[in-house]
Amino acid sequence: MRLNSDEKNALTVWFGGILSDASISQYGVSKDIELEELDQQLVAKLKKIADNGDVYQLVSDLIIRDIVSRIDEKLPDGWTKISDLKNQPDTFTIAQNVVSKLSKLPKEHIILMRASKLLSKETSNITIDHPLTNRFGIISSNIAKKKYYLSNPHEPLSQYIWSHNDIESKNFADDHLYFYYRIKSAIFDKYQSQFVSEFLNEVRSFYGACLAHRVLFGYIEKPDIHPLVLCFDFKDGFIESVNNSDTDIQNATYFESVGRPAFFRKTERFLDSIRQVTAFFACNSPRLKTAAMWLLRAQMSNRNMDRVLEAAIALEVLLGDRAMADRMGLTKLMATRCAYAIGENQKERDELYKFFTEFYSLRSDIVHTGKINDTDREEVLTWESIELVRRLIVHEQNMELC
Repeated sequence: MRLNSDEKNALTVWFGGILSDASISQYGVSKDIELEELDQQLVAKLKKIADNGDVYQLVSDLIIRDIVSRIDEKLPDGWTKISDLKNQPDTFTIAQNVVSKLSKLPKEHIILMRASKLLSKETSNITIDHPLTNRFGIISSNIAKKKYYLSNPHEPLSQYIWSHNDIESKNFADDHLYFYYRIKSAIFDKYQSQFVSEFLNEVRSFYGACLAHRVLFGYIEKPDIHPLVLCFDFKDGFIESVNNSDTDIQNATYFESVGRPAFFRKTERFLDSIRQVTAFFACNSPRLKTAAMWLLRAQMSNRNMDRVLEAAIALEVLLGDRAMADRMGLTKLMATRCAYAIGENQKERDELYKFFTEFYSLRSDIVHTGKINDTDREEVLTWESIELVRRLIVHEQNMELC
């Protein structure tokens, strides 16, 4: 989005004022960036450049990149006055550089990361380009290599490219499925990128929905592939950032299939197998996505006590209501809602209510008394609670779609 000369001048003066007494560290710029000081039309442009994201993060990242480009060492952990840094021009020049970079944004970017090992193994001969939202979806490498390519002038990607991609053509040459995420803005650095965070949460929601609908189930292998999160622009494939995927996503790469893997080996069958997952994303429900992420965490935790807490969080996301809980108590409220949501008759409702009360008593012991060891009965309760989360996600999804 091009900025006109008046907008550039206004931003340069504004940034110059901010930078004149600001401090900086590797985590950002200390000075508050008050958008209210700018013309509202210009603010609207900045927000559009940031893809309706955080303008502070965008501006802070551009400032850091401009300053780092002139120093040999990393920025300090603690705060340092910009004016005290070596090899830096005056703050007005830095402001001009930042405005110049802003005027060239937004860029179109794609973020890619390998999907489940099992799905990739069994879908190597099919063609998939399946959107789940307007930004997020699944794509097979035989499509990805026609649409995207990677330019790799940086060392962090070398091993990945050598192992998994065709260096000569700069295209994807493996046979894996990929998650993709489209944005139209600027990619922030590793620890500041809201878009990478959003992408990974969509991936978590996908795996959680797969668990809820029994497309995938658990993992048995210790991960030996750590899928990288690759962010690059559409225009020339230039890498903007490379992130390691989080541990839970690395583990999810090793989920098993509940059914026969051969079921995924034809495009139509694969799409049918994830039909309910596609419907899950069509709900566009933050509540369902959050619950699915906690289901994923509960399924993959190594300790029963952690599973209890993570399943409890998922249940509270699905069933909780702060106002109602204040009047009748959270446990009673959630037990009643759960019983009437999925109990098909009075006997089932009574059993669900009893189970829920017992499970929440266990959760309270962990939270309030520091309980760390569990009995055989409590282990059973833990896995039954995870199954309950799964059933409730399916139920709530069906209610959303009705």
